[in-house]
Amino acid sequence: MTILVQRYTPLAGSPAEVLWREGEASYVEAGLARHAAVTAPPPDLISWCAEVDGELAGLQACRLKPESGEAHGLLSWVRPSFRQRGVFAAIQAAVDADLLAAGIIAIRSWVVDGPGAAAMAAAITARGGAKVGAPQVGTAAGATVTYHEYLRPLVRPGTAL
Repeated sequence: MTILVQRYTPLAGSPAEVLWREGEASYVEAGLARHAAVTAPPPDLISWCAEVDGELAGLQACRLKPESGEAHGLLSWVRPSFRQRGVFAAIQAAVDADLLAAGIIAIRSWVVDGPGAAAMAAAITARGGAKVGAPQVGTAAGATVTYHEYLRPLVRPGTAL
C-alpha cells in the first residue's frame, strides 16, 4: 500500500473537493451540521489529500490564521474503506510539517458529538491537544450538539510533547 499526500491551495476546484463533499455529507446526513445541505468549500481553505494506490482516501482541510499563529481545522475525513490503515496519520504528518514550515504553531479544531467523536478527541489529546471549550451549536435539523474545541501545539518530529 502506497500513501501519497498532496497539498491543494485552494481546496475548491481540486481533486480534494470530492472528499470535502463526502465528509460534509456525513455531518449533514447525521443532523450534526449547522447547514441543511452540503456546501462548497470556502475559497480560503487549503487541504491535504491522501491517495492510496492512486485512489482518493482522505482529507484534512483548514484555514490559516497567521495573525494568531494558528490553523483552524475545519474538516478531517477518511473514507470508511481506508480507515485503520494509517491514512490519517500520513495526512497529519504532512499537515504538521507544512504548517510548521509556514510559521503556524498550533491547530485549533472542533470535534462534533456523534459517531466517532470519542476516537477523534482521543487522537487529538494523544498528540498533545487540550480541550479549550465546548460550545452548544444549533443544527439545521433543529437539534443542539456540542462542538468540543481543541488546541494542539505543533511540534517537530522527534520533539517531546
